[in-house]
Amino acid sequence: MVVLNSAVILSLHSAHRSRAPEALLSLREGDQISTPELEFVLPGISSVQWRFFESIEDDEFRLSAVTDDVVVTLSMKRGHIESRFLGEGRLRGTAARLIVTIENGHRGRTSPSADDWLATGEGED
Repeated sequence: MVVLNSAVILSLHSAHRSRAPEALLSLREGDQISTPELEFVLPGISSVQWRFFESIEDDEFRLSAVTDDVVVTLSMKRGHIESRFLGEGRLRGTAARLIVTIENGHRGRTSPSADDWLATGEGED
């Protein structure tokens, strides 16, 4: 999923190859996700430690964490940012925004709205 108005991609994968968490099974690739849906999939996101790294083979900066049996990865192409330091800062800022949106977000809503900042599609350059 592309984080709106950015070059950052959010991906969710099962932490265990043999089984996927039930909440993750409710998502289909290519779907837009609303804050309530994301909150359902990642209820423990506020207490994770994020790990930053560079993926040379994919030419990306990545920030990754595991919560609720789900691997959460924020990534962006290295060409979208001038340095590793700025890439890490942008990804950590996006992670903080993700956590705040889930923790203080739009409780009770069940469908995407203009306030949601996750969507599918192409990222901006």
